[in-house]
Amino acid sequence: MNKQKNQILFLAAVIVLGILYAYVQYLFIPEWGVLKQKTAQVSERQAYLTRMENSYKDFSALKQQSSSLKAQVSVLDKKVPKKLDKPDIMLTIYNLAKNNGLSPKSLTYEPIKDEGQYLTMGMNFSCTGPAENIYTLVDQFLKGNKYIFALDSISFTSNKDGSTANMRIVAYAYKP
Repeated sequence: MNKQKNQILFLAAVIVLGILYAYVQYLFIPEWGVLKQKTAQVSERQAYLTRMENSYKDFSALKQQSSSLKAQVSVLDKKVPKKLDKPDIMLTIYNLAKNNGLSPKSLTYEPIKDEGQYLTMGMNFSCTGPAENIYTLVDQFLKGNKYIFALDSISFTSNKDGSTANMRIVAYAYKP
């Protein structure tokens, strides 16, 4: 009986090892591969989700920045003139000079230049009066009022009546 018991135990061990081998070979190892593949997919999806969240945050920031820039454009659109009206520019410059106690002498225009998205027009302006008033006039040109001006050059000459200033001013406007 001892021999028969050993044979039964051996047969049971072979059957258990066979079932265990079949389980590992046909069920566990394929599922392990699927598990690894699914884990890699989950990691990839999480990385993609993180990228999308960061992109959404960037998109939100860009959207806010875009709305802010649109508001700035609308403000500048109201400030910057759409055309360079020579008589109106002349009145603006002469009024600024008179308001600062200066005596305008001459104003000559250069041709209007197309600079792509905007137009420029150079002008030569001369006036006489106290030097401090001329500095104030230049400051008012640069601060801009009805038109956007840039001071290209200025030259002073002093005499007993005050100072004479010859300026080259550039006016800017959006291209219509």
